[in-house]
Amino acid sequence: MTDPTADAAAGAMPPHRLYRRIIEVTGVRQLGLVALALAIAALAAAPLELQKTIVNGLAEKMTVEELVRLSAVYAGVVLLVAGLKLALGYGVARTGDYATRHIRERLLDREADREPLARGTLVTMLTSEAETIGGFAGTAFALPVVQAGTLLSVLAFITASQPMLGLVALFVVAPQAFIVLAVQRRVTALVRGRVQLIQRASDSLVAGGDSAAAGSRRDFDDVYDVQRRINRLKQGSKFALNALSTLGLVATLALGGWLVLKGSTDVGTVVAALGGLARIAKPWSDLVAFYRQWSVVGARFDMMLKRLR
Repeated sequence: MTDPTADAAAGAMPPHRLYRRIIEVTGVRQLGLVALALAIAALAAAPLELQKTIVNGLAEKMTVEELVRLSAVYAGVVLLVAGLKLALGYGVARTGDYATRHIRERLLDREADREPLARGTLVTMLTSEAETIGGFAGTAFALPVVQAGTLLSVLAFITASQPMLGLVALFVVAPQAFIVLAVQRRVTALVRGRVQLIQRASDSLVAGGDSAAAGSRRDFDDVYDVQRRINRLKQGSKFALNALSTLGLVATLALGGWLVLKGSTDVGTVVAALGGLARIAKPWSDLVAFYRQWSVVGARFDMMLKRLR
């Protein structure tokens, strides 16, 4: 099999014009989404601080009234964040739907005004490509803001509470970032090749002819091989990321326990740090998924523009 990604590898990163186009089409909507994302990120560490205060208060025999008051504040913060996330999720979905409709309208307008595209290519662009790119438009700004903001808020909280535990959290995140950056460029090149093969197979089938089925079969066999390579890269990196997260929890528990025994910190701080690491896992995994989507959507957007020239 010839490598379908050979020509794609050099331009594997998404073009800046993707984000320019997203701003042109959904700019006003994005402002509201980013505002919600910033509010969620700003409140990310509040539950951890309340958790630390409650645990330490219980160790120091706080009153029932204090416990009820802190628990009520805790519940209020959690419900407020949940409400903000609900509003953000709805806004992201609406923005993605709006962008998808815009893409389809532009494709149909182009089809009416210029030389028609091959039917297979047009159908693919109107369905899966439009859905993928439009859906990304909804998350393009809000998702990295809320997840990166949450990550930074939690890391800052852990470091401020106990710098040594903050270093442990940093040593968990930094290698994960390296792994993602190292793997994703190759994955993006493979995705470009996969999309090219699918479009070529679709065009061949729609055009018909004696060799159409045989050619499409070869292309789909190549698609299968490319997808296997993508899956191996993704699953391998996922294993490495999960292993680092688990080791981080163990290291925090061991180091935190040692610091408590030395009298250098309190139990509430260790409990909050463990909770913070668990809280980091979700935004970090979402950022990894976003980075992968960013790369793939950029490749598809670039290929769509080339088809429309």
